[in-house]
Amino acid sequence: MDKMISNNDPGGSPAGWKIQLGESPIVGTAIHSGTKVGDACRSLMSLSDPDRLREEDPFTERFIADFPTQIVVHRSRFQVDLNRAREAAVYL
Repeated sequence: MDKMISNNDPGGSPAGWKIQLGESPIVGTAIHSGTKVGDACRSLMSLSDPDRLREEDPFTERFIADFPTQIVVHRSRFQVDLNRAREAAVYL
């Protein structure tokens, strides 16, 4: 049952996330792999792109590339931090 589920922004470009459903009970996750920030959010940030990149975990989806089942988030953790409460989010 290989199936790809992804989220696209209204312009059609890859947006928030991708889920690959494979024939495995083991799920590889890369929830902080993304570096993309929406325009509305970018205008509110005080961090430069290089400073932000230092705190992100780009390319971690490469570690799970061989997992049949994957969850990959393309948005920056500075826009969506999936494993922290809002009060504990980075630089809030």
